[in-house]
Amino acid sequence: MKSIILIWIAFATILNALTIGSIESPKSFFSIFESAIDTNKITIENHKYFTKGFRIIIDTSINDNVGIYEARVYFKHSLVQNYQVYSPMTCMGNRCSTELPLTDLNLRELSYVVVYQNSAGKVYKSNEYTMQKRDLLELPSWQSLRKNSIELYTDYAKPMQSVRGFKDNISIKKSSGDALGVSAKLYSIELINPEIEIDCSMCIDKNTSNNALKVKK
Repeated sequence: MKSIILIWIAFATILNALTIGSIESPKSFFSIFESAIDTNKITIENHKYFTKGFRIIIDTSINDNVGIYEARVYFKHSLVQNYQVYSPMTCMGNRCSTELPLTDLNLRELSYVVVYQNSAGKVYKSNEYTMQKRDLLELPSWQSLRKNSIELYTDYAKPMQSVRGFKDNISIKKSSGDALGVSAKLYSIELINPEIEIDCSMCIDKNTSNNALKVKK
């Protein structure tokens, strides 16, 4: 009997704490989950392999009734710890696509994530996908022979000069938009810009909020 009473007391304490939290801040319990979690919105034609020396086409379908404001593919050599660059996607309706630079001969595996922001400002990401190199006699339909220059972008404060595992006529520019890679939790704000000081007195999670950002002087 005593153990039952103790269990009820513990349950009541937890319920009371959750109730108080929701009254004081209605969004506090759920706000850290509002962005970058709904992978069901994104359907990717994921191919398991690529052949060396050609560009890779990434096609995706995004199901969002609010509308797509911007979509990106963040990609990297699988041995590199953090994502650094992304290729912007071109969208027609709910279909979005882009090309990744041609691959280096030594690249054995690449990783990528689709991240998009809808017209209401919320950010979502796909699962992480990988592709492995294969020696093929025919070029797969999801690879391209194009050799024109290709523009990549980065959320990092200082754009890098090259991308490990990829060689092409590449230029890497600083993104003029939001750091969607931060909202999608691909990396932290401190990683992409060490000079940023975060004042999170109004934030639930400093890595998923653009509120109260302050640059050190």
